[in-house]
Amino acid sequence: MMMKFIILMFFASFTIYFFSACSNRQKKNRQQDTYAPQSLLDSNYHKKKFDSLINSACKGIPSGLDYSEELLASPAFRCIFEHSSAYLEDEILLLSDRFTNLQISICIYSMQNLPLIDYVQFCKFVLKLYSSNKIPEGFLRQSIVPNFLEIRIIPKNYANPDVISLLKSIENERKISKEFKKEIEDILSGKYINNLE
Repeated sequence: MMMKFIILMFFASFTIYFFSACSNRQKKNRQQDTYAPQSLLDSNYHKKKFDSLINSACKGIPSGLDYSEELLASPAFRCIFEHSSAYLEDEILLLSDRFTNLQISICIYSMQNLPLIDYVQFCKFVLKLYSSNKIPEGFLRQSIVPNFLEIRIIPKNYANPDVISLLKSIENERKISKEFKKEIEDILSGKYINNLE
C-alpha cells in the first residue's frame, strides 16, 4: 500500500512538473516572439509627415503644458514618441530653424525613447542651441533631466563615456547657473540617480 502511494505521488509530481515546464516554455517563447528592439520597430515603421504630427500635437495643447505627461493624450505625440528614432532628423531640422517653446518641449519629451547614443547626440544639439542663445537654460536642463515618465536617460547612464563628455561640456559652459552646475555634478557622481531610487 505504501509503495503504491509513493509511486502515485511520484507520478503526480512528475506530471505537475512536466506541464508547468511546458507552459513556462510556451510563455517564454511567446514573450520572445513579441519583443522587437526599437531599431527594428522603426525600420518596419511607415513614417508619417512630421510637420503634421508636430502641429497636431501643439494644437492639442493650446494653452501650454501643465505637466509633461499630458502629451500622452495626443495620438500625434505618441506616434513621434513611440518611433523617436524615425523622427530624430526631423526634430533637428525643426529646431535648426524657427520653433516655439511648446515645440521644443514636445521635441525633448518625444525623444525619450531614443537609444542612448542617439539621445546624447540630441542633447549635444540642444547644448549647441543653448550656446548660440537660441534657447534658455531651462530647455537644456529639460533635455538632461526631463520630468517625463521617470525616464532619465542621462542620469541613469552617468558612467557612460559619451554621457560624461556631454555633461562635462555643459559644466564648462560659462553661462550655466550655479544650480544647474551643481545638478550636473550630482549626475556625474551618481548621486542624482541614487537619490531618486
